[in-house]
Amino acid sequence: MTIISNLSPYAKTLSLISSIKLMSMFEHFSSRWFLFAAQENPSCLNFLLDTFNNLIQYQYEGNQHVIYTLCCNKKVFDQLVNMKFEENSSKKNREQFNGDKEKENESNNSSNENKTDSEEAKATTTNYSFVPSEEWFNKWKTDLHISTVMRLLDYLLPQIEGFCKRQNQASVGEKAIMQFLKNTTLVGLLPVPHAIVIRKYEPNQYTTLWFTTYIWGVFFLRNKKYPLWESDKIRLFSINLV
Repeated sequence: MTIISNLSPYAKTLSLISSIKLMSMFEHFSSRWFLFAAQENPSCLNFLLDTFNNLIQYQYEGNQHVIYTLCCNKKVFDQLVNMKFEENSSKKNREQFNGDKEKENESNNSSNENKTDSEEAKATTTNYSFVPSEEWFNKWKTDLHISTVMRLLDYLLPQIEGFCKRQNQASVGEKAIMQFLKNTTLVGLLPVPHAIVIRKYEPNQYTTLWFTTYIWGVFFLRNKKYPLWESDKIRLFSINLV
């Protein structure tokens, strides 16, 4: 998420598939069951909102696919803005998340009997003891960077509807809407562009494990002609013989 957010101010054109993938991630991260499952989960929302904001403020001209995808999913943003804290519902969503994690761990354990020690450490069940409070909910809800996206949608959707009506056709093609979005200016409608924020890499146990596994995996693959290790003795990563 950090990488996506850092690169977004410089992404001149994203494809429709990439735009849909970003929106799918946002829909997942903005779901109640995910948000209320752990204290830090709402931070994922702001990473994606910062990504959308950067694309809107700095790369609007070449990212009609992103804008079009946002417009098609306005209800997702409306649901987030209108979300209320409900204690009983929060408990239910947290239990659902924990249940899904337990099923996932059971599935992982049963599907891979030869899992290495490092993989087992990563796949162990996390202690989801977090209990959401209304104070916690109000804090992250207030800090959401969503105003730019909502202002964009509130302006563009009526414009798109008016454009479609003026075409006097049963349906307006996607290309026509894309061209309309490209010719539409947002000058004076959006807030003053915010400063570009580049987040620095912060090491943690998961990224350290990934880098270690990756680097030693490269060493192994680059030395297959004159093997340095016996493949059946390696425990850091799994090897599939074809």
